[in-house]
Amino acid sequence: SGIIFFTFGVILYFVLIPFGIDEPKKIKYAALSPSYYPNIVAIILIILGIAISIKAKYFDKLILLDNNLRDDFLKRYFIILLVLVIFANILNPLGFIVSSTLVLLYTFYFAEEKNFYLIFFLSISFPLFLYFTFLKIARIPIPTGFMSIILEGI
Repeated sequence: SGIIFFTFGVILYFVLIPFGIDEPKKIKYAALSPSYYPNIVAIILIILGIAISIKAKYFDKLILLDNNLRDDFLKRYFIILLVLVIFANILNPLGFIVSSTLVLLYTFYFAEEKNFYLIFFLSISFPLFLYFTFLKIARIPIPTGFMSIILEGI
C-alpha cells in the first residue's frame, strides 16, 4: 500500500495536476490557485507512501498476505464500493453533512466498531468540521441539500 500511495501521489503531482488543471497566469494568493489543494493532497499521499513503506520494511514482520485477509474480503470490498457509489448519488439531494454522517455511521458499523459514543461523535462532528472548514475558511461551496435553510444563517 505504501508503494501504491507513493506512486499515485507522484502521478497526481507531476502528471494529472499539471495537465488536468488550468492555472490562471496571475494569482494574488497561492491558496486561491485551483491546483493548491490537489497539490497538498498529492504531497500528503507521497509522504504517507514513504512512511508506510519504511514502516513495512523496518518495523513489520514478514507476513504472507493470505494470512491477513478475512474470508469475506471481496464481499466487504464490493460493499464499500457500493456505499461510495450511493454516497456520490445522495450527496446533492441530502447535502454533504447528512450524507457523510449516514455513510460514516454505516462504515463504522460495517467495520464492527463497538464504541457507540465514538461512532456518533465522529460521524456527526467530522462532517460538520469539514463543512465549516471548506465553507468558511477556504470559501469552497459544499452541497447542503435540504438543510440549506438551516445552514444559510450560520
